[in-house]
Amino acid sequence: MLAEDLATLDVLTRGRLVVGAGAGYREDEFTALGVDFAERFAMFEESLAIMRKMWTQDVVDHDGRFWSVADGRTHIRPWQEPHPPIWIGAMKDHGVRRSARLGDGWPITPETRGPEMVRLLSVYEDERTRLGRPQVKHPLRREIIPAATTDAAYARFESMAKERLLAYANRQLATRSADEIAREFREVARKETFIGTPEECVAQIAAMAAVVPIDPILVRAQWPRMSSDEVVAYLDDLGRDIVPAVAEITSVDRVVRG
Repeated sequence: MLAEDLATLDVLTRGRLVVGAGAGYREDEFTALGVDFAERFAMFEESLAIMRKMWTQDVVDHDGRFWSVADGRTHIRPWQEPHPPIWIGAMKDHGVRRSARLGDGWPITPETRGPEMVRLLSVYEDERTRLGRPQVKHPLRREIIPAATTDAAYARFESMAKERLLAYANRQLATRSADEIAREFREVARKETFIGTPEECVAQIAAMAAVVPIDPILVRAQWPRMSSDEVVAYLDDLGRDIVPAVAEITSVDRVVRG
């Protein structure tokens, strides 16, 4: 069903689909669905293998550990050949290697900070080299928070995101510390966002693009409890002050090490 739904979406968007995939981290969700949390990575890899077959073959046979398909007839192919790109999320070395092996890009999470980002991207690139797969640029999931002054930008981000980040920390996301977010929010924001005046934001983006292969940057325009006017104002600020300048920035093709 998922392979067919995604192929349909790729057709409807005329090849604009990017598939974001991950094994999941909240054990209570697996319990609610009656799925063994300890098997999630093996199930994840097998499900990806089946979907790739569904996207590229007229007749699918699969005899796996979790699923079996015999003489399965596919009828919808993705618009993109051979299939939409797959971005596979991960937070640790073995997961980043899995992303390099199975996917087409590693979505870098906001909480992956400078030195650790360089290290994990190096892990990814080394694994791609080992496998003989081409190197890629990676989607960076990081907020861009412009305002008239630096202090106003920090205040803006706190009103947008603090409550939600605390919620993530309290829902088994191992990379989040509720105590750090509650006591040192400004420091968290400094390390995990591009924040300040528009000029400061663009300079921060350019500095990162000179070190790591990133493209595109993914931002979240609408956080819970933001009004529609706040969302529109934020998008207006990005479109006017950030997007044109960032469009002129080209990141490096490989991570700059050491």
